[in-house]
Amino acid sequence: MEEAGFWLIMVIPFVVGVAIIILSILNMERSLPRTFMLIMGASLAAFPVFVILHNAVYGVFIHFFGRDFWRGGDEPVFMILAFIVCPIGFLTGIIGSLVITIRRMLRSRK
Repeated sequence: MEEAGFWLIMVIPFVVGVAIIILSILNMERSLPRTFMLIMGASLAAFPVFVILHNAVYGVFIHFFGRDFWRGGDEPVFMILAFIVCPIGFLTGIIGSLVITIRRMLRSRK
């Protein structure tokens, strides 16, 4: 069961994010929708990377400097990037893409 959670949280978002980046680079001209798609894909792909970096940095510092190095705290930088910056970037990409797509559809109807 734990292995399934790993796939759902780490591998699938990374693969989908990289696929969004590649498809937006290959299939879209330089425009605002492409920028929003790149932001969305990069945020989705970066989430698991930042979670792994958080754990790696935390473990390396404990290994070299001991358990008391963090004074009961935790390594905050990569965790803030993973759980605050990445979701904001992902939502920005989705909302921006939807708004531009809806506007273009409404303009084409007129």
